[in-house]
Amino acid sequence: MTRKIQELTYSKSGVDRKARAKAKDFSVFGRTMAVGTFHTPYLNLVKSGDIHYSALLADGVGTKVLLAQLADRHDTIGIDGVAMVANDAARCGLDCRLLVDIIDIHHSDKALISALVAGIEKGAKQAGCAVVGGETADVPSLVNGYGKNPYNLNFSLYAEADKEELILGTGLQPGDAIIGLESSGLHSNGFSLVRQVLFSEWGGYYKDPFTKVDGLDLPLVQECLAPTKIYAKTVRAFQKATGLAKAAVHITGDAYPKFDKLFAFNKGIGLEFDNFEPQPIFDVLQATARKMGKVITDEEMLRTFNMGWGFALVVPAEGAEGAMDFFTNNGFACERIGAVTSKAGRIEAKYKDRKFNLV
Repeated sequence: MTRKIQELTYSKSGVDRKARAKAKDFSVFGRTMAVGTFHTPYLNLVKSGDIHYSALLADGVGTKVLLAQLADRHDTIGIDGVAMVANDAARCGLDCRLLVDIIDIHHSDKALISALVAGIEKGAKQAGCAVVGGETADVPSLVNGYGKNPYNLNFSLYAEADKEELILGTGLQPGDAIIGLESSGLHSNGFSLVRQVLFSEWGGYYKDPFTKVDGLDLPLVQECLAPTKIYAKTVRAFQKATGLAKAAVHITGDAYPKFDKLFAFNKGIGLEFDNFEPQPIFDVLQATARKMGKVITDEEMLRTFNMGWGFALVVPAEGAEGAMDFFTNNGFACERIGAVTSKAGRIEAKYKDRKFNLV
């Protein structure tokens, strides 16, 4: 009798996609009817002048902070937090302006908080925004992380742009090119699954978080802590200089299925992805699951992780080469990773000689 191999998924690790989507549907409360807003596929922008629009974004680092606490390395996790809000602002081509942070911590410690703030400041410089305030709260009864002094990080960002500079997410046509900007690896998503596979503290395979794994340049936990790339400043510069970006997507949790947000604003189109270049950490994740007698399918990887591309832009086919040249010249490795198709409502991915229907 053949024993069925246990399939590991993001949902089984504790992140129920369907429940989350339902909980985040604020339309039932009339939130999308707020006075003075301008809706894009990504954000509700507030009109603050004849042509000027602004947005206020909020996000956090998620359970990646647990690995920073496990490694006792806290100087880069702030970059991840800034990246979450700044890259979201980049979806509309917004100029990142003002950032505030909230550090909820078990108990204040000067060295630890200094390390966190150093990362936040570094991320803010990469995003081109100013850190104008923040709050540090000692809440031991609320914070339950890892180690003697756990903490959680959250951020709010004010961003703005004139209407002619916005990336609206509309006007997509079959044949348009999808350009991917290279990620640094896992970024800040999928860590509920990552932790349960890789680190014994959460039931994973490796007892030593600093173990050297074949194929990785750094010890395992340091590879996982590679800070999220921040694309916002360069994406805004690209849009101001060329106006070519029709749409942009920050490839975070839910990965490639999340591109379906574009369908509500572009009828009769589909999307196809055929170029993935995942960093070695992604292969290690799947290989480690196999060592445990389990499996993370390729389809689940495409549904959960960025698989090598942290940000994507849709541009006209004739503008693809120029777009890639722009980002390459500004320090971002990029490639054409797919195209808009005429297969209405479908998101297809070709990976390892197989085709997956993700929506």
